Amino acid sequence: MDPDQTNDICEPSAGLLVPTDELRAAGQVLATQRRAAVRAVSDDLLRLADAGPAGDPQRPGDVAAAWLMEFTRPNTRQAYAADLAAFFVWCASRPVDVWAVRRYHLADYLSHHKPDGTAFAPKTLERRLAAISGFYTYALDLGLIDRSPRGHRKPLNIEAKRAQGAAALSKPEFERFVAAAREHSSNALAIVLLLGLYGLRVSEVCDFQIEQLDWDHGQPVLRVAGKGRAVNETSTFPLPHDVRQALLHTAARRDSGGLLLKSTGRPYTRQEIAALLRTLCNRAVIQTKLTPHGLRATFITLALNDGVALRDVQDAARHADPRTTRLYDRDASALNRHPVHRLLGLAGG
Repeated sequence: MDPDQTNDICEPSAGLLVPTDELRAAGQVLATQRRAAVRAVSDDLLRLADAGPAGDPQRPGDVAAAWLMEFTRPNTRQAYAADLAAFFVWCASRPVDVWAVRRYHLADYLSHHKPDGTAFAPKTLERRLAAISGFYTYALDLGLIDRSPRGHRKPLNIEAKRAQGAAALSKPEFERFVAAAREHSSNALAIVLLLGLYGLRVSEVCDFQIEQLDWDHGQPVLRVAGKGRAVNETSTFPLPHDVRQALLHTAARRDSGGLLLKSTGRPYTRQEIAALLRTLCNRAVIQTKLTPHGLRATFITLALNDGVALRDVQDAARHADPRTTRLYDRDASALNRHPVHRLLGLAGG
């Protein structure tokens, strides 16, 4: 199948995601053609979400676009559009109608492998399942289906997040890492402070604006917008003097716009930040394969290790559920954190 033809097959006006012979065939051909089909569907979903869905409200593509409209952050919308597109193309290749999917279909989909035979990372499966669940929950609320294939029973079996999560740094490693960032550049230091001291997501660091360095009742603060449906909610965090000075130094006398700009004047990409972290690990002689999300895990783990209450770490990480925060805790089983050490005195020990 010609990739140019794929876009016609996936065109919403032609019946987006209603299984057709052509789209079924797309699921059986070479991996490059399948990826082209996924890109075409994803582009259609984003186009509909930007313009506002029209046509048959029961068509999966239009319903998906309406659901995507609820996410105002471009990165979130693009990620979920790609996840739904991959699932829709998979459904068409089986074939199974999107509205006829059941729990066993989801289990089959989650066991699906990459074209090269390797399994998808658990984090990828979790995000895809989140997109699929959100889509079907939205359809359920609209009365388009009578039940979600995800159901309310035991969660589908995905490997534990903690076992597969991003690696975190120990306290000595983090100290060396910050020192390496300080020696590298003001931008590197600012990136590490935002990721490691505030636990920001890498997309939030890429998009960070100077205006987020604010004041509240005479105290310097750092403001961060919410994620997903909470995008209109803003969290306010304290901004110690030394940290504020380091961030302002990065701004280089600018009082508005993006905080972290390269020498070319453009903001950093996620990939560039990830590459910078690898460079800093080498300079700090750290063997850990650190990712931006690994610094978020470092932030949570070190805070809990230092005795910060789980509820306070949860609020700082902006998690709706404390169980999510616990999944980032890389030292959850550490013996030195057992309550017996603090309660011993009460027992006269």
